[in-house]
Amino acid sequence: MPANRLYLERTAGKLSIAYRWRSRVAYFLIPFCLFWDGIALLFLFSGAGLMISLHLLTGALLTYYTICLLLNRTRITVDARAVSVEHGPVPWFTRGRHLDSGSVEQLFVEQFGQYKSGNRVTLLYRVVARLQGEKDIVLLSGLDDPQLADEVERGIEEFLQIDDRPVANALPQLELPEPLRRWLGKRLPPEVRQRMAAEPDRGLPSEDREIAGSAHAPEHVHAPHPTYSFALCHARVGERFLVADKSAELRAARVIDWTDGQEDTARTLRVVGRDGSEEWHFYACQVRGRWQYFEERELDGEEREVLGFTGSEPAGSFRNGDDRYYAHPPQRGQRDGVPVNQWIYTSSGATTRFRCLRGPGDRWEVYVQEPFDSGYFEGGG
Repeated sequence: MPANRLYLERTAGKLSIAYRWRSRVAYFLIPFCLFWDGIALLFLFSGAGLMISLHLLTGALLTYYTICLLLNRTRITVDARAVSVEHGPVPWFTRGRHLDSGSVEQLFVEQFGQYKSGNRVTLLYRVVARLQGEKDIVLLSGLDDPQLADEVERGIEEFLQIDDRPVANALPQLELPEPLRRWLGKRLPPEVRQRMAAEPDRGLPSEDREIAGSAHAPEHVHAPHPTYSFALCHARVGERFLVADKSAELRAARVIDWTDGQEDTARTLRVVGRDGSEEWHFYACQVRGRWQYFEERELDGEEREVLGFTGSEPAGSFRNGDDRYYAHPPQRGQRDGVPVNQWIYTSSGATTRFRCLRGPGDRWEVYVQEPFDSGYFEGGG
């Protein structure tokens, strides 16, 4: 299968996947459709009339399907808020899907069909997302290469920080022979070896694994982080690290302990570049056991007034530019021992979101946020 049928790109806060439908089937169908449609039209103009209507309908559907195979792509966009699936540019019979990223519990690949060309049988696979409540949603279908399907599955799981677990009907993971695993392990970059060592069932041999001690474990238990990222939510004030290859230091951190059971905790983090030229403000929160990061900026009084945060009650919704933002259920907790309420506002048309916190005296703190990819945090600095 040509490698350019699949395109994956990970940028700050977003994973983009594009899958081109064009395959060997499309090139077989082109002459077949020309032959079928030509014969059907010849009989139609010869006076056959409605007697060949079924043949005309079949030819039209096959031609439309062939055009879709030649021109269409499936595009999957994943960010901290949603997983979106779109097909185009030619309209297809199945609609696009938009899922809440936090509702995705697992992804897996399964075989669902096959087709035969001469003496060759080709198996077909699809990538499925399992949501809360054991509901399965097909994200990508019709793939004739299981490795390509597995690449899509792993890419989304890594971005959303989902631990891969066995699922009924899913394809088994490929186990490499021990000599080959040793040979491969010596030729992998260190960061890849570290990640594979954290996955005993498909990683490197046991003697190649590094056992980490607990001398520097954080005081509080946090949600898991991928081993290839610097866990900023675990960092202590004064700790140095890299932000997008720039040396930085954590200068301040505040913890919000939620008491409503929706999440355990959240942290606001002030990070300053070592040379003092840059400063970042991050909000780290747990969403169903996984840490997510947002870069944020606090709005001034005039900006808060424009959005309607002037009284004691939060707005049910507000408009910002062309997008309307709606409030999620409120969160209740304590920050520095003081009770606070917080509302998150999101829009289906934008990745930007707003965090609105109300403390004592009905004072509003409103922040505009953008998702930030945790892969840009690295140890060192």
